[in-house]
Amino acid sequence: MDDKQLMAIVEGILFIWGEPLELEDLVKCLNMPAEIIESTLEKLAYEAKIQQRGIQLQKYENAYQWVTIPEIHEYMENFIKKKPHHLSSSSMEVLSIIAYKQPITKVQIEEIRGVKSDSSIDTLMRKGLIETKGRLNQIGRPMLFGTTTTFLKCFNLGGLEELPPLRENQNETE
Repeated sequence: MDDKQLMAIVEGILFIWGEPLELEDLVKCLNMPAEIIESTLEKLAYEAKIQQRGIQLQKYENAYQWVTIPEIHEYMENFIKKKPHHLSSSSMEVLSIIAYKQPITKVQIEEIRGVKSDSSIDTLMRKGLIETKGRLNQIGRPMLFGTTTTFLKCFNLGGLEELPPLRENQNETE
């Protein structure tokens, strides 16, 4: 199979899948080395950018997905006429704690916040922004929480390393 045919196949798979697709899934499906698939993904991303298309290939850690380019999001929102689903400030606070401290237990979150966080954790789980990442090996085996690929998508992050750095003293004014 030549490069153009492989690019068409990979593009089609990503398009039809719709969600972020792990590189290893493409490797297994196409029975090709990861390096060739990665090179093909890079070519697809480059071509979409050069052609100034309305979509771009977004990488989320080790997964890929076609998404609309940021410059046209306003038009997409107008087209869909979708009412945005906002998170409460308490849910955003819990999400921030989890993003920076993961994996983390509910008790640890509540120690940081000083208040119960059950409702916020439930909301974040329901929206798919966090998930359980296992259990802590101590009495009671509490669940450990971490962020999801949906979190990365919602905040347009390629990975957790792209989170803004925390300030040394959060009480300082700028």
